[in-house]
Order: sequence, then C-alpha cells, then structure tokens
Amino acid sequence: MAKAQADLRLIIRDGSRLALAWQAPIKGEDVYAGSPAGPGGEIMRLSYHASGVTHFHLQGQRLAPGGPSPAPRDVRGWHRVASWSVLPLSWGYKPKPDSSARVNVTVDSDVVPIPMESWVVTLVAAERARDDVIETVLDHYRSDGFSLPTSLLTVRT
Repeated sequence: MAKAQADLRLIIRDGSRLALAWQAPIKGEDVYAGSPAGPGGEIMRLSYHASGVTHFHLQGQRLAPGGPSPAPRDVRGWHRVASWSVLPLSWGYKPKPDSSARVNVTVDSDVVPIPMESWVVTLVAAERARDDVIETVLDHYRSDGFSLPTSLLTVRT
C-alpha cells in the first residue's frame, strides 16, 4: 500500500489519559477513515475511493459498496460521506508529533458540554481550495454555544 500523503488523527484527552478516537490516512485520492484497531482488532473502517465508491469494513469483513458518492475531485460545495461514534476508546495512546503529513487534533473531554457517549465524527468531502465551503461545513455542524478548537484541516492533493 502506498505511503500516506496525509494522516489526520482525532485524539481525546480525559485528564492525563489520551485515546486515538479516529484516524484518516489519505493515499492518493483514496481516504481510509475509521476507528483505530483495538485489542480485539479493527471494529469499523470506511474507504472512500477516487472513483466515489465507498466500502464499509466491520470487524474485518468488507460490506457491499455504499450509496452513491461523488468522486472527491467532482465534489461541488460539500458532501457528507459518513458519520460514526468515537466509542469505544482505548486509553493509553502515545501520539506521534505532527509532521508534514500528520495532523493531530486533540479535544479535551472536560470542555465539551455533552457526554462522550454522544460524540460523533463525520467525514465530509469538500470542494478543493474553497475555504468558504469549509466554513459553511463547520457552521452546519457547530452546536449552540459550542465549537471545537479552531483547527481548519484542509488537505490538497
């Protein structure tokens, strides 16, 4: 498999504990997103390919292709690809530092006003080079009185 051009990671901090809640390596124009493998193996992964085809993998089993999605290069505006829970979490994660290909976003559980059981990650494909579209997506998902730390993640391939 090709080396990742970008590797996005969502880390949850609860006091002094860290957990990798979600990761999305981008290889070429393919995105492989999901929860990290835990002690029992991989629970869920989504692949979103350059063709627009999506596949879900549950506990190592590949399911039939998902519903129609535009190819990433054909997205105009934005398109929600999939959403899933951040749970279960495996505490004890030791993050590698950010690099030219890796971006870590850490969210402190004590600053989020909803229980962790309700946390959901959404993978969105957005039109290239359109920061206004990214802002529209953030506004769409922003909760009343709460927003994640301002971290605008854009990957241009």
